[in-house]
Amino acid sequence: MHAACAVLSVWLTLINGDRAALQPPAPPLVVDQDLMWYAQWRSEDMLARDFYGHDIPGIGLVYNVLWALGYGYSPLAENAWWCVPDAGDGCGTQQAHDILMASRAGHREAILNRQATRVGLGAAHDDKDQCVYTQLFASDAPWPRYQDASR
Repeated sequence: MHAACAVLSVWLTLINGDRAALQPPAPPLVVDQDLMWYAQWRSEDMLARDFYGHDIPGIGLVYNVLWALGYGYSPLAENAWWCVPDAGDGCGTQQAHDILMASRAGHREAILNRQATRVGLGAAHDDKDQCVYTQLFASDAPWPRYQDASR
């Protein structure tokens, strides 16, 4: 297994473990290959262009790209974490998961959202050991905006 795939597999296990611990348990998230591609692109783009946020410079909100790509499911949330190793956090998958789960900015809620059924995960690292981790969540419901545009 490729190292990046192993990292993302561990992350999915951590996410689904926390969802299973809810009472009653939330269903496990399934990997959505389109969201995986987009989450990886988001991580690499933020790292390469040295920006961080949900608003993509020159493009707009993350949902604009999903819309332009014709993504057909309802996107629910995006979580992102930029790790700088000398900040003392450590930059591993476990640290990314723990920080997002402890966040007060809605990250935990996005991970545990019972409406979420699909996930895309991305991780990018540079030669300074900085890392950007991205999670994208969607439901199985068709995206009304996408449905309306296809008529």
